[in-house]
Amino acid sequence: MQALSLQNKILRYSKIVVLAGHDQRDEALLRSLRTFADTTGAVVVGDIISNTHELPDLVRHQDVIFVNEAKEKLAQLQPDLLITFGKSIISKALKLYLRQHKPQAHWHIQPAGQVADTFQSLTKVLRCSSQSFFVSMAGSTKVNTIFSEAWKAADKAAADFLQQYTAGAPFSELPVVARVLQHLPEQSNLHLANSMSVRYANIIGLQAKQQVHVYANRGTSGIDGSTSTTVGCALTNPGITTLLTGDLAFFYDRNGLWHNYLPDNLRIILLNNHAGGIFRLIDGPKQQPELAPYFETTQALNAQNTARDFNLKYTTVETLGELEQALPGFFSANAGAGILEIFTDSPANAAAFEAYRVAARKLGL
Repeated sequence: MQALSLQNKILRYSKIVVLAGHDQRDEALLRSLRTFADTTGAVVVGDIISNTHELPDLVRHQDVIFVNEAKEKLAQLQPDLLITFGKSIISKALKLYLRQHKPQAHWHIQPAGQVADTFQSLTKVLRCSSQSFFVSMAGSTKVNTIFSEAWKAADKAAADFLQQYTAGAPFSELPVVARVLQHLPEQSNLHLANSMSVRYANIIGLQAKQQVHVYANRGTSGIDGSTSTTVGCALTNPGITTLLTGDLAFFYDRNGLWHNYLPDNLRIILLNNHAGGIFRLIDGPKQQPELAPYFETTQALNAQNTARDFNLKYTTVETLGELEQALPGFFSANAGAGILEIFTDSPANAAAFEAYRVAARKLGL
């Protein structure tokens, strides 16, 4: 009865956006979501931690789209129905957009538990599984094609911009992460530490052809336990298991490597800028005169001793050329467990990231 009622209600809306939050990869859910999108024309948007990147028409570059200054074009992307499922999303730009351009209705799918009104527009909580919802609603309506094409065009423009920008940008963390994600092996696992690691990865995104399972310890967004979690995953999965982490998260949890059975499929990509670099990139702390002594947690460590202590292969790079040379061997199946430490400069990263944001704001959608 509820399905029939929802099928009648969804007919009221011609601009539908489905937003996938943090979740494990679920092949059955992906199939049902793709069928729903194909039969209705609904726009599907997903952060990297939603594990929806295998959907060919997924909008995956919302971090670029919604920092843009083309206000009239962005206004055309406002949904009249927003359907969400999964846990939190990363993209602050998308959160702000949806709060400022509220849908007429917001349905959140969650079988049980409290539901946060993240976008300040929640109208209905659907107590069912996401898969069952999309199966029952497939073909139930037809979305305005001008609306869906506008989203696709914006995502393509953002993807083209990112490809060109990161290919030509000087050495800094964003183009570094772009190259790391491009080289990930198929049928592998990717763990994303918090702070900038998960944010950089969300900006770049994964492509539909990449069969990579993504994990992240989000919760309260702290740096706790990402190394330990990755080791546990590597022990239980035969595929290459990669941790993309920053220096503070890595050194905070390096005892996660104090293990008699470290598996050969473990790979750690360490972005070491010798500080809490995120605080130079977010509004608030970066404007404060106390930034360096009280926010950044400057440290002079490197991972060489850690690699020696736990018998991990250790490689360092300081240029994009060195990185591109190192990645194929680092990710090879017989390379063994190792750490690839990438040294960057925190102020230089901040300047490079601001240059990226300025360029993204001016992008013609």
